[in-house]
Amino acid sequence: MHPEHRNMATSPAFSLTRRVVLAAFTIGATVLAPLASAASANEVLGVADMTRSATQKIAVQQAIIALASESSDSDADGFIEPPAMDTTAGGPAGGGFIPSTSAAPKTDSYGMKLGYCAWDNGSTNTSTGRISGSTSSPGAPVLAIISAGIDNTFNTTCASLAAGGGAAGDDFVIAYNSIQIQQGNSGTLFFGDPVASLSVLQGLSAATLKDGQLRLTKDTNALYRWNAGTSVWTPVGGTGSSMPWLTDNNNNYYSNNQISIGTKSPLAMFQVHAGALGTSAGNTLDISMASHTNGNYTMLRTLAYRFANGGGWDTASTRLQMKVDSTDMGYIEFNPAGAQGGIVFGTGMSTNGPGAIPERMRISQDGRVGVNLTTPYAGVAVNYSGLIGNANQYPYDVGAGTIAAGKSIYSYGTMCIGNSNADCSGTYGLYMYYGGININQNNQYPTNLSQGYNGALKVTTPSGWVDIGSENSGWAHFVTDRNLFYFNRELQAETALRVYNTNTYFTRTDGIINGYRVWTEQPWAGRTVASNSYGYDFWSAPLQIREYNYEVGNGGDINRAPRLAFHWGQVAAAMIRLNYDAVIELVNQSGTDYASMRGGNFWGYGFYQYSDARLKRDIAPISNALATIANLHGYRYYFDHENHPDRKLPTGRQIGFIAQEMEKWVPELVTTGGDGYKTVNYAQMTALLLEGINEQQAVLQHLTKKNQSTLSFAIPTIEGNDAHFKRIETEKLTAAQIEAEQARIKKLKAEEIEAERISLVKTGEAEVFVNAGSFQPIFAPATGTQYMVNAFAEDGSIAIASVTATGKRLIVTPISGSGIDVQAWGNQIGVLAENKTVKTTWIRTH
Repeated sequence: MHPEHRNMATSPAFSLTRRVVLAAFTIGATVLAPLASAASANEVLGVADMTRSATQKIAVQQAIIALASESSDSDADGFIEPPAMDTTAGGPAGGGFIPSTSAAPKTDSYGMKLGYCAWDNGSTNTSTGRISGSTSSPGAPVLAIISAGIDNTFNTTCASLAAGGGAAGDDFVIAYNSIQIQQGNSGTLFFGDPVASLSVLQGLSAATLKDGQLRLTKDTNALYRWNAGTSVWTPVGGTGSSMPWLTDNNNNYYSNNQISIGTKSPLAMFQVHAGALGTSAGNTLDISMASHTNGNYTMLRTLAYRFANGGGWDTASTRLQMKVDSTDMGYIEFNPAGAQGGIVFGTGMSTNGPGAIPERMRISQDGRVGVNLTTPYAGVAVNYSGLIGNANQYPYDVGAGTIAAGKSIYSYGTMCIGNSNADCSGTYGLYMYYGGININQNNQYPTNLSQGYNGALKVTTPSGWVDIGSENSGWAHFVTDRNLFYFNRELQAETALRVYNTNTYFTRTDGIINGYRVWTEQPWAGRTVASNSYGYDFWSAPLQIREYNYEVGNGGDINRAPRLAFHWGQVAAAMIRLNYDAVIELVNQSGTDYASMRGGNFWGYGFYQYSDARLKRDIAPISNALATIANLHGYRYYFDHENHPDRKLPTGRQIGFIAQEMEKWVPELVTTGGDGYKTVNYAQMTALLLEGINEQQAVLQHLTKKNQSTLSFAIPTIEGNDAHFKRIETEKLTAAQIEAEQARIKKLKAEEIEAERISLVKTGEAEVFVNAGSFQPIFAPATGTQYMVNAFAEDGSIAIASVTATGKRLIVTPISGSGIDVQAWGNQIGVLAENKTVKTTWIRTH
C-alpha cells in the first residue's frame, strides 16, 4: 500500500467487512502517484460507490496535472503560484473552486465540483484569489485538489492541509508543493515552466533538471523531454515543428514540411491549387484572397482571368486585383493579352467584373514600357496630354504632342519630346539622336548640342559654333569659329584674368566699346617682353607691368622702366611710372607736371582739395572755436616701429595730434580705418584755427573799446548755501555764474545802484560778447530746476525765456525777444546774437 494513501487500514479498531480496491492509474507508461492521498473506509462500499470513488480520483489527478502546468512565478519572487481560485461559496473551507479560465476538469464524472486550494508562497504572498502561504518552506503546499467523496461534503479544509494534515471524511485529496510543480509529480514524470525558445531551454543548467522532465517552448509551441543520459532535449511526439497543422483531408495537406491546398503533390513550401478556369473570354477563377472587414469588406484577390476564348496559357492571365464589396479596382496582370510574358497595370473602379478595369501601363516581354499605349515602340512611350504634374499638383507643360522614341520614328533611336506633331515634324520640340540634341530643329534658328573637341560641349547655331569645356588637363576652354568673343556683361574672375596668345608678348585688344580702347603692348616698339612675362601672377597681383632689360639712360632719364600710360587722342596724355629708387611718379606728357610718392611720403608742387560752394550743402559757421581749441593739445613723439614693423612708419621725431583726443572734440577731422587705426585730416584743421583767431580778435577789440573803469570788478563765480558779502562796490558787476541757496550782500554798488540787502535764490548775471552766428554759453542749470532768463544788448535787443532742466534735456520756452535768442547746447544755456555785447540775468523759480 502506498505510504501517502492515508486510511483506516492500520487502525486497531478497523473492521474490514468489504473488499477495498485500490487501483493504480497510468497515463501512457507513466504511473501517476499523488504526494498525499487518503480515503475513509469506515463503511462497506458497494460496487457503484467504488466506481464513483475511482472516477473521482481520476478527475482529481487530471485536474492537479493541468493546474500544475498552468502554474508560474506570477509575482517574480522565485516561487511558483498556481492559478487563482474561484471563491464562489460552497467550496472547501478556506478555498474555492477551479477557475473557469483553467483547462483543468472542474467536476468529476458525476458532475460534482472539485474543491481547490491555491497558496501564494514566497516573499510576495498576498495576491487576490490565493491563500497567503509560507515565505520560507519550499515543502509547503502550493495547490491541492479535493474530491468531496461519496457524501458530497468537503470535510477537508485548506488550513489543515497547510498544517501537514491529510484528507478528512471520505474526501480524496492530492496536494503539490513548489518543488513537485517544477520537477514533476513522481519519480518518472516532471514538469517545468514554459520557456521562450529551444535555445533558452538548451541553456538551462543540467544540475537543476530531472530525467524525463517536460518543457514547452513558447515560440514553436513544441513539447520537449530531458534525457539525463544523453543530456539532450528530445522532441515529444515529433520534431517539435511550430506548425500545429498535422492532419490531412481531401484538400489540406501537410507533408515533408510542405503545405498545400487542392493538391497532394505541392511544388513549393506552400501551394494553393485552384480548379479549372473556364474557356470563354471573361471567365475568372479566384485562387486566393486576403481580406479585412474594417469599414467595407476589402479583398486582395489572386485570380485567373480568361481574356480570349480558348483553353491554353496564351489566352489566360493571372491577376492580383483589389476589390471592395462588389466593386473591382486596380490590378497587376501577368501574361496579359497582346503582351505574352509581360506585365500590365490597370486602374479604375467598376462593378461589371474584373475585365471592365482599363489598362494604364504595360511592360512588354522585351522590357519596353508604354503609358496609355498598348504597343510601345520605344523603350518608354507615353501617350498622354503633354502635361507632367509635380508633387504640388501643378503641371509642367512639355508640349502638346506625345513623347516617342525609337527607330520607328527616326533611325538610330532618336527621341522626340514636346513636338506639336506625332511624327515630330512640328516647328518646336526637343530631338535627341546619336549626333546630339537638336532644339527646335525645324525652326528658323535651330540649336544643336553635341560633343566637340576632346569631349567639350559644342553649341552650334546657324551663325557658328562654340566649344565649352576642358580640352586638355591644363585648361578650361572656350573655343569658337567666329573672329571675336562678345560679352554683354561685366567679366569677373575669382583670382586672375589672363589674356594671352601663342606668342610671348601681350595681345592687344582692338575692339572699341563706347569710344574707349584698352590695349597692352611692349614698353618700347620693336622689343619683346621677357619670356613667360605676361603681366600676371607676380606676388598675387592681378595686373603687373614688368621691365625688359632695365637701364638708366644718360642724364638720369629712365629707359624701359615699367609704366602705365593714359592717352586721349589729340587732347592729353599722362603716365604712372616706377623710378629706379622705388619712387612712383605721376607725370604729364610734356613733363611739366610732376608728383612722386615713396614709403608713405608724397612730393609735388601742390595739393588741392575741392572747396566750391556748389559742391556743398548744410553750410554753417564754426562756433566756439576757441573753446574747442582749448581742449586740444599738440605733441612731440616717435612712431612705434618695434610693435608695428609691417606698417613702414616714418622715422625721426614727429609733431602732431593724438587722434583719440581730437575725435572727442572735433570728430569731423578723425577717420577710423578698416583695420581700426585712426587718421587725422590736418589740412581741414586750418578752418578751426582760423575761426579761433577770429573769435579771439573780436574779444580783444571789445575789451579795448571799454573804459577801464568798467573793468574794475569781475566775479567769475559766487556760490554758497549762506554767503554774506559785506560790500561790493564797482560800476559794473560781471559774473559768469552766481549760485546760492540764501546769499546776502550787505551793500552792492554797481552801475550807480545801491542796495542794502538783496536776497538771491540761484540768481546770476553775466555780460558777454557774442560773435555773429555763434553760441555763447552762460550757465549750466541743475537737473530738476526752472529759471527765468533775461538778455539785453546795448542796441536795445532783448530776449526773455523760461528754462526747464529735465533729467535728459534742457527745454527753452521763448516769451519775447528781438535780435537775441536764448538757446540750449548740451547741458548749458547760452545766447545767440550778431556781434553784440549781451547782458544776461537769470533767476531760479523752482
